[in-house]
Amino acid sequence: MYKLGLYTLPQNKFYNLTIITMPKKPLENRYWLWTVLWKEDYHVTPSWRKILMVLCRCDCWIERFVQRQHLLSWASTNCGCDKAIKFGEMAKIASKKHGMEWTISYKKFMSAKARCTDPNNHSYYRYWWRWIKVVWKDFDEFWKDMWDAYYKHVKEYWVNNTTLDRIDYNWNYCKENCRWATREMQYNNMSTNHKVTYKWKIYNSIAELAREKWIKYWLLRDRIRYWWSVEDAIDLPKWTIMHVKKKGRKERDYL
Repeated sequence: MYKLGLYTLPQNKFYNLTIITMPKKPLENRYWLWTVLWKEDYHVTPSWRKILMVLCRCDCWIERFVQRQHLLSWASTNCGCDKAIKFGEMAKIASKKHGMEWTISYKKFMSAKARCTDPNNHSYYRYWWRWIKVVWKDFDEFWKDMWDAYYKHVKEYWVNNTTLDRIDYNWNYCKENCRWATREMQYNNMSTNHKVTYKWKIYNSIAELAREKWIKYWLLRDRIRYWWSVEDAIDLPKWTIMHVKKKGRKERDYL
């Protein structure tokens, strides 16, 4: 039995079935920047599908085969030169200002500005409630104040290890409060750090203390997290076990 829609045909009989196909939509001569040259050809894909291609010429005199369906739906309008023209116009506008849009120093300035002014930035909530602002009006004013220190820092620590850091993380971005620092210096000067005191000396982070005392960071961090004193966390050996309970701390040393 053969099925034809809702009807079934017996297997021992033959019928003359005519397949009705819709006529193709005629192509126009012009599709934005494409000019159709009226030459069609089938292209076979790796999955053995046939796609009807049309030879077109762009206004920049580049000839390419474009899918006929993409032309009719206006999915393809040019060879990509339109984006290149827009990109070139944007580059000309940027070069009239300062020509440093693609430098790391410009990206550092714009990211700092976005953290303070853009509500869509993921770090905005950490800055607006502390009233932190960027004092510089634009990049030109920022670069006049910071370019000398930037080149000195880059010569010593290279570009990848140069970041914009605030000396006081609760104050604004301005000339008096900003400096170029390494990543290690910036990580030690974050508002989310856990400051610790060891032998009357204040350390900005647990990592800074672990680096100075040659102790593994995760060991020192876990000991302080489980209510160890800083002196015990550094002085006691690695195999010491301390248990924390609700009623108080109980220590058991295996020495």
